Amino acid sequence: MATHPPYPEEERRQKVEKAEKMFKQGVSQAKVAGELRISLKTLYAWLEKYGSGRPGKAARTKPKTEAKAKSESARTGPVRYTPEQKAQMRTRALELRRQGKSQRAIAGELGVANKTARRLLREVVPVTKTPRPKGVARPKAGTAARDQVQDLASMLDRMRVIDEQVNTLEAERNSLRETALRLHKAIGQEL
Repeated sequence: MATHPPYPEEERRQKVEKAEKMFKQGVSQAKVAGELRISLKTLYAWLEKYGSGRPGKAARTKPKTEAKAKSESARTGPVRYTPEQKAQMRTRALELRRQGKSQRAIAGELGVANKTARRLLREVVPVTKTPRPKGVARPKAGTAARDQVQDLASMLDRMRVIDEQVNTLEAERNSLRETALRLHKAIGQEL
């Protein structure tokens, strides 16, 4: 990239004034820099030094949302809810679950962590295990995996049989094609 000798300070000020007028007309920063035949970086530097600052810079900084401000504030530990607050949250969580909302959606709506929503839902609708009838043995560990392996082995045996049948049928098809070609040649010679 070719460098340009430094512009005199008066010329810099004139270019900055021209740039600010163009900004007021709605011309983009890139087009202004192109018109003035300077780089965008140089334009920004000159605006900071001689002008009113970089246009649109203040508009780019987003105002902090309430949630962002809360998260940035120094917290001393986990949030503690009063029993009344917990009861309200439980009933609201149950209402949202009945509406078909997911655990994550419930957490978002309540403004709590996903784990907190899960805990609230468990407190409302506890997870209960159905008791096993007497005399029914608990399945042995690994039984399901062993059954799956046996099923896969039997499927593999069936596939081998089918492959053999396919090979036999292909051989029969090839011999029938050869016979048909011989017959076709023989009929063509007699006519």
